[in-house]
Amino acid sequence: MKYSTVEIESVASKRYGTRSAQISAVIIHDVTIEEGTLLTSFDQVLDFFVNTEQFISAHYFVDSSKVVRMVNESNRAYHAGKSILNGIEDVNQFSIGIELIRYKGEDFTDFQYGWLAWKVAQLMKEYSFDLRQVSTHEIIRMDYRTMALKYGDPEIPNIKSDPHGLNWDRFIRLVLQA
Repeated sequence: MKYSTVEIESVASKRYGTRSAQISAVIIHDVTIEEGTLLTSFDQVLDFFVNTEQFISAHYFVDSSKVVRMVNESNRAYHAGKSILNGIEDVNQFSIGIELIRYKGEDFTDFQYGWLAWKVAQLMKEYSFDLRQVSTHEIIRMDYRTMALKYGDPEIPNIKSDPHGLNWDRFIRLVLQA
């Protein structure tokens, strides 16, 4: 499949800001859809992110066969929280946030792996950064938490564990092939 031709739907978020740094990273997240919870469909996920009063957003949402852009790349999305990537704080300022939509008990699809790898490769080329600047929500939050504990920061963030079930080796191989 040629991922550069995938149609990207736009759904505007109110939760974004001005970016004051060049894009130099990608952070991968996931939202798990599960029956009996607040989020039981892709449309409910989008509705939640559009209408929430919380300051959360992401640039892209990738379902099993569809991509939605919620925040333009030129703007700052609020996906990383208090975080650090390679020693640099305020990861939202310089990163693109991509949310993969995962259905409880299911793996990510070939489409999700393929589009994510293509997009990451395209961003790395366009903005001149490498795979060391591609990370997960779990890692960037853990790094911040470690620093907060070390220096006695009273606002120690919760640990995140997403993306759940992403086969990192498969993803990296696809990025390198893109």
